Amino acid sequence: MQPILQKANLCILIAIYCLLPLLVADELRDPTETGKSLGFILCMVVLSGIYIGVICLRTLVVTFNQIDLCFLMILLWIVINRYVLASQQNFSIRFYELLALSALYVILRSLKVDHYIFLYVAILAGATIQGFIGNLQLYGFEESHHNLFPVTGSFFNPGPFAGYLASCFPLGFGIFLNKKKYPITLNANLGGLKMTLNPVYFLALCAIVSMVLILPVAESRASWLAIASACIFLAYPHFKRNRFFKKYSRSWIKILIMLIASGFLVLLIVKIYSFKQASSEGRLFVWKITLNEIAANPFLGVGFDKFESQYMDFQADYFKYHPNDRSAILSAGDVEYAFNEFLQFLVENGVIGVLFLVALIYFFIRRLDLKNEISRLAVAGIISCTVFSFFSYPSHILPIKMNAVCYLALLATVSPAKPVAYSVKKNVVVASSFFFLILGIGVLIFLNKVYTSFNNWYIANDKYQTTQYEESLKSYEKGYPTLSEDGTFLTEYGKALSMTKHFKKALYVLHKAEQINNSTIVQLAIGDSYMGMKQYAKAEQSYHTAWLMVPGRFYPKYLLVKLYLESGQNAKAVTVARELLTKEIRIKSPAIKQMLREMKKLTAETGYK
Repeated sequence: MQPILQKANLCILIAIYCLLPLLVADELRDPTETGKSLGFILCMVVLSGIYIGVICLRTLVVTFNQIDLCFLMILLWIVINRYVLASQQNFSIRFYELLALSALYVILRSLKVDHYIFLYVAILAGATIQGFIGNLQLYGFEESHHNLFPVTGSFFNPGPFAGYLASCFPLGFGIFLNKKKYPITLNANLGGLKMTLNPVYFLALCAIVSMVLILPVAESRASWLAIASACIFLAYPHFKRNRFFKKYSRSWIKILIMLIASGFLVLLIVKIYSFKQASSEGRLFVWKITLNEIAANPFLGVGFDKFESQYMDFQADYFKYHPNDRSAILSAGDVEYAFNEFLQFLVENGVIGVLFLVALIYFFIRRLDLKNEISRLAVAGIISCTVFSFFSYPSHILPIKMNAVCYLALLATVSPAKPVAYSVKKNVVVASSFFFLILGIGVLIFLNKVYTSFNNWYIANDKYQTTQYEESLKSYEKGYPTLSEDGTFLTEYGKALSMTKHFKKALYVLHKAEQINNSTIVQLAIGDSYMGMKQYAKAEQSYHTAWLMVPGRFYPKYLLVKLYLESGQNAKAVTVARELLTKEIRIKSPAIKQMLREMKKLTAETGYK
């Protein structure tokens, strides 16, 4: 019975790594993200049940090393900081993913090293499928999941799609370089033509081709750097063994080659920066504001998945004291991520959390075994994920996190670090099994509630977009009990309440959203609600805050003009109108043209030119 359960566990893991990236639940809000999250958590409940079944059939011996302890300390700190030390709670799918990923890590650590090649194959198969989907989207045979981008794979925009492919690419490249390390072969007879195939090598080749064809279209510079870094790591031993490099290993020629390579690398970085330069400057500005947020909460941080709760307040504060920073004004927008996972980790978990992370990195580096080819592939995967983390937001992309956990679990498994082991009594195992059984049932009930709430949210948003505001409220109210601490949900719900003139209730919901996930959208909706109640001073304050958050936008000041006209402050209205007429336009649009026409008409009627 026990071997059957272990094989079932491995088969489910293979299916998860191959097929989960494909999951898109169109009936849910944020279908490409929420569908994957709920599907993954459900799979982990099933896997955990099988794992516990395996444990009950044998004497349990718990084995762990320093790496496992560091993981445990990071998880405990995140839980304590989030639920005990943090002042404000929020609904977080990312936190539930973290718990499920922790369960995945434990299950992967129970596998033998030889089993990981099957997971590598599953990851490559998943990447090949995603590359194929991306190419279908590029040529119009499949719909993208974003209105502005033709290629997204099964993700919500090209960035996560490219990041996922980057986390898989090192496996294909490493197997391609070391075909002889994977000697599995199949003999085929095709119409009298006898062929010997290596299915692992063939899959790696298919994965590389499908990814190379679509990655340039995604235009993700972070993924390009990530892949380049991992490939250099994997290819270096081959160059080192090359006769040319051996011959000139101690001469000025080697120095010259290194200088040329370094110059080429610097030139490449400059070119990558200048490609989509506005985006590069935007990231630099986000990092600058993030450092201010870190300085305000250096030791404890703001709590896991709460980066958004304060960021826009710090951005508004920056523009309050730097109103003429033209570059920052043109770069600023509503921000959800730090675009640097290490800075975001520091914001959310503070210096204490970073110390645990540094300890984990230390033990990993100290215990690395690069002689084992399967370990080298895992290290290359970690390098790719790490480089991508410096410029993007992989902690919000579940398939990338799953790949990273696989690589980390393998490295912990092959680590020569001396493990600690002790036996657990049978009655303790049985008692714990009953506890986890009840916990699993509770998780399934909770998942059903979350699924239903996100489905109601999708219905509500669909009705809101078609201006059925009153009808949308019914669905928002159904989702509210579960999502009452989700900032995005509260923002949309509050806007719907404001549009239907339920101003008092709208303000209650929007002020709650302001504490969890402040943004220009929240402030504008608050301003609209106060306008509806004729409380002009409070509306003016909210509109002004929205403008301070993103001074490059026209709409907040346009609403201020409307407010001043309605409240009889015509002189102020004309002053702000003149500011809009002389304002630099970042992106021209029909809406901006319409606003400018109204401002010209207003100034003309009052005698201004």
